[in-house]
Amino acid sequence: ARARLLEGGAMLTLGDLNAYAVLTEARQRCEQIGDRDCVSKAWRIRGNERFAFADFSAAQQAYLNGLAIARELGNQGEIANILTGLGVVARSRRDWPQAEQSLKEAISLRVESGYSPAGEQVHLADLFMEVGRSSDALHVLDKAEIAAQAAGAREDLGEILRMRATLAQTAGDLPAAQRLAEKAVGEVRLTNGRLPLTLSLARLSSVVTARGDLKQAESLLPEATGPPIPEMTGTVELARAEFLLARSQFAEANEAAKKSAAAFDKANLDVESAHALTAQADAL
Repeated sequence: ARARLLEGGAMLTLGDLNAYAVLTEARQRCEQIGDRDCVSKAWRIRGNERFAFADFSAAQQAYLNGLAIARELGNQGEIANILTGLGVVARSRRDWPQAEQSLKEAISLRVESGYSPAGEQVHLADLFMEVGRSSDALHVLDKAEIAAQAAGAREDLGEILRMRATLAQTAGDLPAAQRLAEKAVGEVRLTNGRLPLTLSLARLSSVVTARGDLKQAESLLPEATGPPIPEMTGTVELARAEFLLARSQFAEANEAAKKSAAAFDKANLDVESAHALTAQADAL
C-alpha cells in the first residue's frame, strides 16, 4: 500500500496523468489494512494533485481529510505538510492573512520536527512576492536557501533560484536573472520534476528574450512541456508570447498571450494574468 502511495506521488511529480488512479488504489488499500498514517498521506497527495489542476474546493477538502487524521495521530511532520497545502489553497482564494498564518505554522512545525522547512519557506516567499513584499520575500528566500543546501533538496533549491531570477528580472538586472535562471534549470533538471523544470525553462526563455537572444529562447521552449496544469500552461504560453512579440509575429503572440491569461485566470494567479494581458495588449 505504501509502495503504491510513493509510486503515485512520483507519477504526479513527473506529470503522469495516471497518478490519480494509483493514488486512489493506495488510499483504499491503506484504509483496508487500517494504516491511518498512510491514509492521511494519501489525502494530502490527492490535495496536491487537485491543487495543481486548480480544483481548489476538492484540494481543500482532501487536505482537511488528511489533517483530521494527522492531528488524531499527532504526526507533526505530516500536519506541517498539510498546513502547507491549506496555505497555498488560501493564497489561491486570495485570503492572504490565512495563507501567511498557515505557512508560518507549517514552517515552525517542520523546524520543531527536525525537518527542512525549505519547501514551506519557498511557498511563503512566493506569497510575499505576489502581494508586493519583495524585501520580505528575499529575506525568506535567504533562509530557504540555507535550509535547502543543508538538506540537499535540489528541487527546493531550483525553485529558490527561479524565484530569485524573477525578482532580478523585475528589478531590471537581466545578467543576474539569466545566471540565476540557468542555475535553476540545472538544479531541477536533476530531479526530473516536470513542473519546476518547465517553470524554470520558461523563466530562462523570458530572460534571454528580454536580452535579445532569440535563438536561445527558441531552443528552450520546445522542452517546456507537460500535462495541462494551468500554472504550467500559463507560464509557458507567456514566455512564448514574449518570444513571438520579439519576432514581430503579432497574431501568434496574441493567441499565446490569450491562452496564458486564461490559464492564469483559472489558477487565480492574478499578477501573472496581468502580465499575460499586457503582452496581449502589446500584440494587438
